[in-house]
Amino acid sequence: MDIIRGLQNPRTTEERHGPRPEVKVLGKFAGANVVRIAFAAGEVFPAHQAARPIIVMGQTGRVRFTAEGETVVLEPGTAVHVEANVPHDLATDEDSTVTLFVLTDPSYPPIPSE
Repeated sequence: MDIIRGLQNPRTTEERHGPRPEVKVLGKFAGANVVRIAFAAGEVFPAHQAARPIIVMGQTGRVRFTAEGETVVLEPGTAVHVEANVPHDLATDEDSTVTLFVLTDPSYPPIPSE
């Protein structure tokens, strides 16, 4: 069993590198990598895509998640699943945190370490 802590933690630094959220890998496990994305009010994670399927789950606040022409508000108790290589973006008007699960599968090549 692996315990993952800090899913709801806010940004750990006030330093900002443009209007992007703070991204922290919380763990790499068989089947999924777990990432905390912490936004300050007004931050945006511009359009991008993941090489693997993902699940993004609201933890605190409200984050607008847009993919395939549809916008969903992620808040505690709400999550979205997106297939690999689907462009998506995230934005918020308030301090917010989401958890990203990058789903892994033995048929995919391994994710390189940072």
